[in-house]
Amino acid sequence: MKAKILLSLATSLLTLSSVTSSEINCNAHIDLQSEESQVSFDKMYLDVYSQSGAKQEQSQCTPDGNCFVVVYNLDNFSVRMRGPQGSVFEPAEYVVDTKKGGNCDDLAFRLKGFSLKFGVKALNQQGKHVNGPKGLGVEITRMGKNSKVPFNVQQTDENGVVEFKDISIPDTYSLRIIPNEDLTLKQEQINCQFEWETGFKCEQDSFVISGFSVSGKILNYNDPMPNVSVYIHQGDQKIQEKAKDALKSVKTDPQGVYKFTDIQSGSYQVVAVYSENQSKFQVEPDTIKVVVDAELIQLEPFQVIGFSISGKAVNNKGEGISGVKIVIDGQQKALTNDKGLYKLDEITPGQYILEGFANHYIFDSMTINIQSNSRSIPNLIASDYHLCGKISVDNLEAGQSFSIAKRTIILVEKNKNERRTTTNENGDYCFEVKSGQYTITPAVSQEEKERGLKFNPADKQISIDGTPALNVNFGQTKVTIQGRVQCLEQEDKKCQNIKVHLHSQDKLLSSETVNDKGIFRFEKVLPGKYKVSVDVPEYCWKVDSYQVNAQDDQNREIIFEQVGYQMPYESTHSFDLFVKKGKGSQIDKKRIQKGKNHHLCFDQRGSYTLSPDTCYKFEQEKFTFDTSSQDNKVVSFKPTHIKVEGLVILKDESQMSQVKMLVLSAQDQSNIDELKLTKQTSTKYSFEYYSPVDKDLIIQPQIAGDASLLFYPTSKKITVGGECISNILFETKTGYTISGKIDPPTEGVLIKVLNKNSKKEIMETTSNGSGEYKVGPLYDDQQYEIEASKEDYIIKRDGTSYNFKSQKLSTLTVSIQDQNGEPLELVSLQLSAGKGFRQTGSTNAQGIHKFIGLFAGKFYVTAILKEYDFGSSSFAVDLKDGDQALKQLVGKRVQFSAFGQVSKISGLPLTEGRIIASCVDCERTEEAKVDQDGFFRVRGLIPNNKYHLTVVSDEIDRTVPSQLTIDVRQEDSKNHQFLAIMQSPFIEVSGSVEFEGEDQKAVFKEDPRAVVELYDPDNLDQPLRTWQLGLSRYFQFSQLPRKQYIVRVVPKRGASDKRYEQTVFQANLNGGFQNLLVPSKQKGKSNIQRTALVGPVLFILVVAGLFYQDTIKKYLGIDEESKRQQQRDQEKKSK
Repeated sequence: MKAKILLSLATSLLTLSSVTSSEINCNAHIDLQSEESQVSFDKMYLDVYSQSGAKQEQSQCTPDGNCFVVVYNLDNFSVRMRGPQGSVFEPAEYVVDTKKGGNCDDLAFRLKGFSLKFGVKALNQQGKHVNGPKGLGVEITRMGKNSKVPFNVQQTDENGVVEFKDISIPDTYSLRIIPNEDLTLKQEQINCQFEWETGFKCEQDSFVISGFSVSGKILNYNDPMPNVSVYIHQGDQKIQEKAKDALKSVKTDPQGVYKFTDIQSGSYQVVAVYSENQSKFQVEPDTIKVVVDAELIQLEPFQVIGFSISGKAVNNKGEGISGVKIVIDGQQKALTNDKGLYKLDEITPGQYILEGFANHYIFDSMTINIQSNSRSIPNLIASDYHLCGKISVDNLEAGQSFSIAKRTIILVEKNKNERRTTTNENGDYCFEVKSGQYTITPAVSQEEKERGLKFNPADKQISIDGTPALNVNFGQTKVTIQGRVQCLEQEDKKCQNIKVHLHSQDKLLSSETVNDKGIFRFEKVLPGKYKVSVDVPEYCWKVDSYQVNAQDDQNREIIFEQVGYQMPYESTHSFDLFVKKGKGSQIDKKRIQKGKNHHLCFDQRGSYTLSPDTCYKFEQEKFTFDTSSQDNKVVSFKPTHIKVEGLVILKDESQMSQVKMLVLSAQDQSNIDELKLTKQTSTKYSFEYYSPVDKDLIIQPQIAGDASLLFYPTSKKITVGGECISNILFETKTGYTISGKIDPPTEGVLIKVLNKNSKKEIMETTSNGSGEYKVGPLYDDQQYEIEASKEDYIIKRDGTSYNFKSQKLSTLTVSIQDQNGEPLELVSLQLSAGKGFRQTGSTNAQGIHKFIGLFAGKFYVTAILKEYDFGSSSFAVDLKDGDQALKQLVGKRVQFSAFGQVSKISGLPLTEGRIIASCVDCERTEEAKVDQDGFFRVRGLIPNNKYHLTVVSDEIDRTVPSQLTIDVRQEDSKNHQFLAIMQSPFIEVSGSVEFEGEDQKAVFKEDPRAVVELYDPDNLDQPLRTWQLGLSRYFQFSQLPRKQYIVRVVPKRGASDKRYEQTVFQANLNGGFQNLLVPSKQKGKSNIQRTALVGPVLFILVVAGLFYQDTIKKYLGIDEESKRQQQRDQEKKSK
């Protein structure tokens, strides 16, 4: 194996020069939020960041707002725009993943403006500046404008910082804190000026707050206490007299609020003094101590303590009502007992709103005045009671239903006053009434009466006297529907077995067979509207169904009368046909309807002949049907061909011999048939064609000889499948031509004629030596567009005519050499001219690239080759019409690369991974991906610096070495090798268990049944494996699939052991050895201190264990335990 690895490393050293390099060109442009802005685009930079967040590339933008950067050996990265401090771009970044098809072309960044961050500071007790409070309003005003009106207001965040975003115009701005009575500021307004090099510069670093407010409330059980005196004393010495020697004093407002302003940081005490009518009330707490330390202070409320009072809730007869909720000023304070009595505790003098709430009782609210000597409250008397009931309607067999929801219920009082309410979705209703006599009637609409809705009884008389009435209910009844069936031949057996059906809302409820007299009956039917029908496919009926409004048992008799015999049919089209019975001479005309489930009715039994009268062709000319036949099937009318006809109008009869009428397939344009034209007049000719059904065809006329004549329309596409087609019309007309010229005269300009709507090319030509062209013939019912083009020329249309102006374009050649005069190949180039123009390319082996087809104007050239400096981020070039310009550049190498390879132990290359190069002293990080052969090239390393190289990959466990340190000089660093050790698909979870605070050997002898259980985190109901602990307290679970696991320790006596927790531990993806400490319930002590030593001690024990594992296992008896455990597992499997 060692020889194989060495051979692999040697082979890698010989092939390092074959590193696959990948470059991605990223170009972007900057859009402006406001055109008023005067922006220096060359102060902007396009930055590229790797997956790890390290900046890999940056490029300065050109003065015209175009940016260009090249990304080397990265397939997943983010691109960001960077400007002067405070610049705000949208979006903030683009994430590019080339593996998922992402590209880095034409990224648009919108410069929303510039952000201005400014802080608010406060002086603390030590006189130092700390972050100011959150939520302060700061307004901003543009000073360079005539109007000095603030245009934005923001609030400070939790760090006391305010940020104004999207300031579109660089200028001088004024910041001002909105006046706040809670704060005292040293300076309320500060000016800030924008500079392109540094961003915003302000007169001061921040606003400074020197004083704060201290506020609070005085409440009487959540009610505000106005006009209470409040004092604030400085220091924390004991206060002798509350109102004497105070720093400040205030009185509470109508909301019970007090506030002290301009209080500097320090220690204070706040006290409250309240008296009324020479009586003092207790205020708690007595004193509130407060430390003001650079923040607003909202103190806990002072509370005024009160007394108790009782009352009673009764009905109109003075009887107590139990279970009444007593509500004072919107808050429940008590509940009445079985005698209706209640008590209010901790009440304070004042005026209150008293309300009562109980099921089915209604109380009017009352205003009560409580004095300090009050001990009872006037009775709370029920003013109204509930009168409730339910409307019920039986479920109908026919599906005929009446809504019990929202049904009107009428209540009539003794004095004839009427009130109404509606039922809920369950049919329940309720009235609020006073004691007295009432009549309750459920309302029934006229439509419901017609459908048979009746209630029994129709109304009820109810008496209310101090208690509610809750079961005033109403119900409904049923009727009978009957009739008879009359056939043309009563002795017909089919007539004696006919079934009649009862429907409700298209739902079949019941079916009854007629008796020997043709009578049928449907009994116990709920009143309502029904459909009664008879269904015998062979018969025609005068009426085959009736709509019946069954209201009572006096319904009229229903009669079904047979009038003939049916012929069922179906047809794909509608048409007329002639009907003849037998050999008779009488012929009737009937209409066939399109669709299925139709029928014709014949008034007599017999055989009939049916002859279609239509433009359709069928497989047979005539159809027959016998009503007496037992084998009759549905007659199917399905045409096989449909007639297509039309008319051709010519300019004169002489054109007749030149015209052809073709029938083409719409699918592949193949020729199906050529039609014969029939003369109608000297210039009109007709044609017809019987087409198979369901065909897409094109009828296309053709004319030979006269190239100036065109058919209108050129062709007609038709779909044959519905009605016959007879309105096709073609007409010949003379086409027209388009002509124009190119100025100055230019030969070889390509002229294309396009359909204006579809953009489809109709025809093309080129201009002659005089710059002239001509195209045609063209249809005059269509609109056209004319395009002109020629390589290395700009061709523009001259106004609305068909003439064009031509302009010859220019060429710019860029030549690049290194500092030794050698050509530089693969230098990435971008040529830009504002937002609308951008071209990219790269130099060839001679260091040259040409930009062709350029118009006159100012351009910027950007050259990028990582590790090379071209003296400037971009170069300006002015071109005139037809110029052949040359721009020469020199690139100096200023950075270098590190080359190497990553191989697996098997000798195969690592194909998925990244190389991270971290500069030891210069705080720079470069990244590169590993190619398909395991090779890498990390670019951009600064000379005279040391770098740490590491490999990052999800596939590996570690590398040998784990890190390489290289010393970069004035040349590339090569032949760096990493050996990747891949992750195993399995892990091992092992360790030892300790029970806190006990002698382990003594515990084991006492009860050796402690168990370690291994669980899948997704299934904690059943352990995957278990391990019974021995004296060593060691456990081991081997050959586990690589994933996370849960380890649970069950104490010595199982779940019933009250001394120890059933502790759960987590094992990560790498498994490993763990020392598990099971905490004691009895001691109640944290095991943090003990487990803090586990890491270092465990590391020493594991290292020692690796060298002496056989001896340790033998001493601790782990081998014997493992064998016994395996034997127990084997016995369980065999069972």
